[in-house]
Amino acid sequence: MHGQGHPWPWDGVQTLLASTRRVHTPRKCPGGSNSIADKCLIPTFLLGREERNTSQREDATVQIDGCHIGWRNAPVHILRNFHALNSNRIKERRSGNEEAPLKNKRLLWRIGNLDQKHIVEERCSSRVQGRLNGRAFSSRSVWMYERLRSAGVAVSGWIVNFGAGGWTDPMHELARHNPNMSAIFVDPQGTRGQRPPHSRVHFVQEAASPVNLCSVLSRGGLACSPHGSRATPIDFVKIDIDSFDCALAKAILRQARPKAVWIAVNIAVPPPVRFSRQWDPRFFEVVKLLGPLGRTPATLGCSTSAAVALFREEGYGLYASDGQDLVFVHGDLEAHVGEVGVDEFLCHRAIMDADLTLSFVDGGHVSEWIEDDASEVLRNIWCNFTLHDYLLGLDGMPFAMSV
Repeated sequence: MHGQGHPWPWDGVQTLLASTRRVHTPRKCPGGSNSIADKCLIPTFLLGREERNTSQREDATVQIDGCHIGWRNAPVHILRNFHALNSNRIKERRSGNEEAPLKNKRLLWRIGNLDQKHIVEERCSSRVQGRLNGRAFSSRSVWMYERLRSAGVAVSGWIVNFGAGGWTDPMHELARHNPNMSAIFVDPQGTRGQRPPHSRVHFVQEAASPVNLCSVLSRGGLACSPHGSRATPIDFVKIDIDSFDCALAKAILRQARPKAVWIAVNIAVPPPVRFSRQWDPRFFEVVKLLGPLGRTPATLGCSTSAAVALFREEGYGLYASDGQDLVFVHGDLEAHVGEVGVDEFLCHRAIMDADLTLSFVDGGHVSEWIEDDASEVLRNIWCNFTLHDYLLGLDGMPFAMSV
């Protein structure tokens, strides 16, 4: 029942959960934050009669207390309320100068130490991704490739793109600018009706995982390295699979040695927490069931710190952000593209402030996780994420979390 003029039927949630035998008593996690899971199950179809009969409607994606919900044929005036609410929360989480407790936390836990203000601003918040011979590049991948070639660095002519169905990402831009480049584009949803940039782009319609990686690469024309041999040198890799991104990255680095890697991260988990969704063959099946209900799990991918730690072990340093991705460059290339090892705390903050990416968790929670003590944040996120996974049917599917 829609009551007291509120745009959302909060009192209908318990009834829905009871009818599906998932009775959940709202609770709080350590640190005082309301669980992001409590409201993720709010059904988009429980609207009052007045809203159902509203003539002005449109399709949209709205963020409601930690959930990105695709809402079809939604009342326009309710959408405006949600967008205004989320916009205010984003503004509330921003602050000006770095306060002493935050600085102390950053200096204690950071991995990267490149913290000059102009570098952080240029690398992690600028929409101009580089300049070469007086030319400004809006794509960091195109700029970096041209920079390496102009410096005489040997390139293989191979790039691999995991999560390539949209055709609007850094590897698409790079392939479009280099028609002689060999590329493997991988996506389980196919090309979505769009044509590849050129004939040397091989599209593999399959969900890549650490288990089938060699099969996927060979279908695109790139053989895996024999066991015990050196990894195959390639130019760039991009990973954005909305699941176990860091687990796939680790498997890739055993088979190929890219000069640079673009990887999407879960921006909701701030440094120094290292969160990483692990490979589980059941994961995609559950996500498929959630899709028609408008649910996007918040426990996807890996965090900024998890990615920084993983790539540091392999000789890479955080170089920049590029839209929704972090860019890691091998340390051997610093002389050609600039220093690697950007302070991940400052880069994460610049990304959040520039709104270059979307968080699957409400800004109020993220703000607390940025400000609180690391051990308290670890307990808080663990509580939120385990409860979230239980309610969405993802319990028992592994993730790793540490500081």
